[in-house]
Amino acid sequence: MLQDEGAVSPVIGVILMVAVTVVLGAVIGAFVFGIGDKLGSPVPNAQLDFDYTSENNLLIISHDGGETITPENTGELAVSGDYTLFTSAVSGDDQISWNGAVFDSPSMGDRKAVVDGSIQSGTEIVRMQFDDPDANNDVVDLTWKSVDGSQSTTLGTFETP
Repeated sequence: MLQDEGAVSPVIGVILMVAVTVVLGAVIGAFVFGIGDKLGSPVPNAQLDFDYTSENNLLIISHDGGETITPENTGELAVSGDYTLFTSAVSGDDQISWNGAVFDSPSMGDRKAVVDGSIQSGTEIVRMQFDDPDANNDVVDLTWKSVDGSQSTTLGTFETP
């Protein structure tokens, strides 16, 4: 009833060596062929504060902590959502202003800006005034886009009370 298990150990050793070699080759190959470089830039870890005043339908989005938003880590910021901005009767412009960003290509329901300065903790990012006197359940998203435009994500969402 004794079994000969003398060859089990060398076979397991060979299988493990082959597995380690394959994994190591895959990792080296990924970096040699540039696959590791295509992972993209990380989204800045920034906390946002949405301060809404119902008396004048004013929403101020501020950087409230975390990483600084810079031209090196951000290509574009955009506000979008289900809302209507107040339009100035004098200039005809929507009432939206960016801080630390250059206003770029307005279109209905989606406002974009290219970051041209540092937006750090305690800095106001954007100020918006809604047109609807009863701006209930209006939704605003602040979206981040990478410098090369290959990635985007929503940094924060606010719904008016």
